[in-house]
Amino acid sequence: MLGLVAVVVVFFVFAIGMNFLIVAPVMRQGYRPWRSPRTARPVYAFHSENSVQFRGGQRVGWLNASWPASKLTVDSAWASVEGPLRDVWVSRDSVAHVRRIRGMMGSGVLFETTDGSLDGLIFWTKNLAVFEQLRQFGWPD
Repeated sequence: MLGLVAVVVVFFVFAIGMNFLIVAPVMRQGYRPWRSPRTARPVYAFHSENSVQFRGGQRVGWLNASWPASKLTVDSAWASVEGPLRDVWVSRDSVAHVRRIRGMMGSGVLFETTDGSLDGLIFWTKNLAVFEQLRQFGWPD
């Protein structure tokens, strides 16, 4: 029994250490895993003729879901990141900058707000056209 406890402890220490090694580089770029975003869904509907969708992954807080488990939908007023961890809605009015960050496996979208309320959200993407599309919809660089 003591051997099993030791194995479980070693596993959790290893898992926590690996998570920190993965999160540390994006933390240096502005990501704050302890700032988990709110999940309130607005009364809003995207229209397919004036919005776009991208497949990717998401990091919310300390958890990560890899590509293609999540979806970013964006137009000129809202963005939503939907995935297995949490659905997060982002109001264009609350965003000061959209930042491209680099992770171990690719690029991510970080929505910077003045109050830091979205610092715990990253949308991972392999399609860099997402940044151009955000610019075309008027999201700030």
